[in-house]
Amino acid sequence: MRNAGDRRTSLVLAVALLLTLLIGGVPASAATPKVTAVSGWTATKVRVSLGSIWRTALVVGGPAGRRVILQQKVGTAWKSLVVARTSATHRAGFARTMVNPGSFTFRVVVPAVPGWAARTTAAKVVSVPKIRVSTPTGA
Repeated sequence: MRNAGDRRTSLVLAVALLLTLLIGGVPASAATPKVTAVSGWTATKVRVSLGSIWRTALVVGGPAGRRVILQQKVGTAWKSLVVARTSATHRAGFARTMVNPGSFTFRVVVPAVPGWAARTTAAKVVSVPKIRVSTPTGA
């Protein structure tokens, strides 16, 4: 059986904990961050001509100035190519000149910021066909 001093200590600790939660609320680290929406990016395959510019325009949730990273898959790893920052209207974009033929896989990564979760989009494949040069027949 507990004595009166133990009960008093337990009561003081319980009241202190209750006041801490009421005054301070839930710590920011325990709050659930908002989901980061990324619109303007689809995982559909895109075909562009050799030498043309492939552009993508995005709208990203969260504060202005948020980092948005374009990554390309190289082998089994993802390589960061360029970093953009969101504008006051939450927009960011990328433009790449496709100078080599082949199939290229890209994704967008938006790192977490206070109150907002990180987001990695699905992969998008950009296909750049070779230019075929036809030779005249019968020459």
